[in-house]
Amino acid sequence: MTSPLNVCEYNSDAFKEVERFFDSLFKKRTVDACWHPSRFEYARYLVKPLFEKRGITDWEDHVSLWRDDDGKLVGVTLSEAADFNSFFFTSSEYRSALLKQMLEWAMETNYCLEDGRKKMTCWADQEDNMLIMLLKEYGFDKDTGQEYLLVGDLNQYTQSLATSHYRLRTLVDPNLYESRMECVASAFQDRSHYDLLSSYKITENAPNYRQDLDFCLVDPLYPNTVIAACTGWQNHADNSVYLEPFAVAPQYQGQGVGTIFLRFVMTALKCQGFRDVYVGAYGDGLKYFYCQAGFSHFRTLNHYSQSNLV
Repeated sequence: MTSPLNVCEYNSDAFKEVERFFDSLFKKRTVDACWHPSRFEYARYLVKPLFEKRGITDWEDHVSLWRDDDGKLVGVTLSEAADFNSFFFTSSEYRSALLKQMLEWAMETNYCLEDGRKKMTCWADQEDNMLIMLLKEYGFDKDTGQEYLLVGDLNQYTQSLATSHYRLRTLVDPNLYESRMECVASAFQDRSHYDLLSSYKITENAPNYRQDLDFCLVDPLYPNTVIAACTGWQNHADNSVYLEPFAVAPQYQGQGVGTIFLRFVMTALKCQGFRDVYVGAYGDGLKYFYCQAGFSHFRTLNHYSQSNLV
């Protein structure tokens, strides 16, 4: 594809267009399907406000849109983390023309300083030979980190016969709101649940956010204390849900609570008529946890870094 390709800044007016772009990539099940479409909504409405609360550079400054000469969106480059891990997404017909431009743009924009040197990290699907070869050409080395996108087929999911005294509830109940934030903040060793609490007020404005998909696990002895929580992000295009974040309070970890909670959530989603549920897992430990609960492999991302950008 030889038509001119133009990079432009992302702004909130383009949200729906970008969402449709991710939907189109996901349907094709190629190496560009490493993000569930709802992950972009999660990044826009939860990661971005958390960045802002902590004085980190605006997340939108590290998102670029790539268009052909007719203005059609054909590529997205973005970072989801404060250390500017870069992701690259392209329409298949523009892939060979775009990847080099995207990487060079990211090397100028999505880097951090470490000991006075520019450092950049990025992710590549393990089957994306074109991107992997390009990264090696530019001096990137593969790290040990791996991120997995896993899928649970709810049509095949059978509810566990095991009983539990824990109860599944949702944020439809306002009494759970602050306790839910405390649970998530403590699970991720966050410095303050108040950052998360105020950021979640913005999250509720997300187009596909639903309180009845914001799940909480409670002990009936302490009915207003959340011990595990996760947010389900609905994707209308394929009748699926993406779970993020998924958290268990530290004092309940290692006791099977996470597995009980996940099975409750999957049962609830199946009862609501959803077809598939997706989750991201960083590292083999989390991958094993989700696979034990009935998830299977969908995509694998490998981590690459360059510690001496010029």
